[in-house]
This record gives sequence, structure tokens and C-alpha cells, in this order.
Amino acid sequence: VIIPNAELMARYRKVLGTWAMNLDTTFGTIAVETLYSDPDCEAWLEAVVAYLRKNVEYATDVVNTRIRGVRTRCPEGTYLMWLDFTDTGLRGLALKEFLIREVHLDLSEGSEFDPENQTHMRMNLACPYAIVQEAMKRLEAAVNGRTSG
Repeated sequence: VIIPNAELMARYRKVLGTWAMNLDTTFGTIAVETLYSDPDCEAWLEAVVAYLRKNVEYATDVVNTRIRGVRTRCPEGTYLMWLDFTDTGLRGLALKEFLIREVHLDLSEGSEFDPENQTHMRMNLACPYAIVQEAMKRLEAAVNGRTSG
């Protein structure tokens, strides 16, 4: 990334650091160059996108049809899915602890992105389909078990 303004570049790097993103590695540079120049990469990319789409569609369907009190929208252009736990009554630290202790999932907290957001969690779906299935199974059992009594 080329940003001629030193102050703006410093702010940009600070944000990247906050998000734990390091785009200045040799490996990253070579990967990007290869993706743009090797014709075989297009087929690979299409396969990866299709695989991620399957994960996203499956998780979205499970959340919206089988898990009481949790909602989501199918993400567009990303494999990061926002889960809205507002209707479960869980929020903040209680929500985080429930997910870790009962579901055995460690998701990104909405408050990492907006301090006022205490009811949303972000789930990364860029993983094997079997992992997504297991995560959804555990989430469904724990949330529905909590709300069934």
C-alpha cells in the first residue's frame, strides 16, 4: 500500500496493527503476485469461494432455522458471519463465557468493533465443513438447551 501522506500512513498502519493484519510480509507479496499472474489460480480461487459459500449457507440456515434466539444474515463477500444473540438475553461477558464454557467456541466479540455492541459475535467460517457442522451442532444444543427450561 502506498500512501504519500505520512500521517495518514501512520493511521493506516495503526489500524492494521489493531486488527492483527500484517500485509508487508514477503510471503504475502509473493502470494498476491501469484494470484494475479498465474492463470491456474483462477480455478483454485473459484473452488475456494464455492467451498466457503457452502459453509456460509449451511451456517446461516442452521442459525436462522434451528437455534432459538440467535439470528444472522447471510454475509456477502466474506466468510465472517455476525451472530445476533439479543433475543437470548445474553450479552457482554456473560455471552462470551457461555460460548466458551458451554459451547466451547471462542468467537470475536462485537465490542471489539463497537464498544456498545454487547450482543453480537463474529464467527469465522473459513475452515473445513466438518468443523462448521460441529460448531453449529454445539451452538444449537447449548442455546436450545438453555432456552428449553
